[in-house]
Amino acid sequence: MGATWWVTTSRQRAARLLRRLAADARRSVLPAPAKPNPNAWSDNQITVSWLGHSTALINFYGIRILTDPVFGARCGVSLGLGVVGPKRYIAPALSLKELPPIDVVLLSHGHMDHLDFPSLRRLPRTAFAATAKATGDLLNESRLKNFQELAWGEATTFQNSKGKLELKACEVKHWGERWPSKLPRGYNGYVLRREGKALLVGSDTAETPMFR
Repeated sequence: MGATWWVTTSRQRAARLLRRLAADARRSVLPAPAKPNPNAWSDNQITVSWLGHSTALINFYGIRILTDPVFGARCGVSLGLGVVGPKRYIAPALSLKELPPIDVVLLSHGHMDHLDFPSLRRLPRTAFAATAKATGDLLNESRLKNFQELAWGEATTFQNSKGKLELKACEVKHWGERWPSKLPRGYNGYVLRREGKALLVGSDTAETPMFR
């Protein structure tokens, strides 16, 4: 009786998490309202499709970019038999199997709903990843071995048969620690430049004058 009262009334983090997990277990994940067809996208255009949460698929004049890939029904801590954590509300607009070949992966920060080990383990080893400062160790849990950590203001260039893509990490207003560790980690937005055009990937940021 006492445990039930604590779970249903306490404002402690553990109790709130248990209430959320119980509510999530009764809720169905809704289908995505639209389904993109990246095979029909032109390499002479910029095309962006939101797949869910902070996951977007970008065709930047032929270079295919995936941001913060999270494709599972839940994100959180894996206990072997499943993942314990928040359940998504809407299914991804594409599954991992439906993605085109990915050239670049952008990882904004280490939170579990942005840097998701099960999703990263299923991405191609050939993809290049840009990740925030002090998050490279987390990629040991993935197949991504070709990656570069970028702090605010730092830049790198990716190149393949389609040409060059300039990536620059920019300041955002957020935080980067990954539970349960208290290790300070970076958190980025990215400016992508190619063929005289620029895209801003802001990810989890509050409003900030830095965007000026």
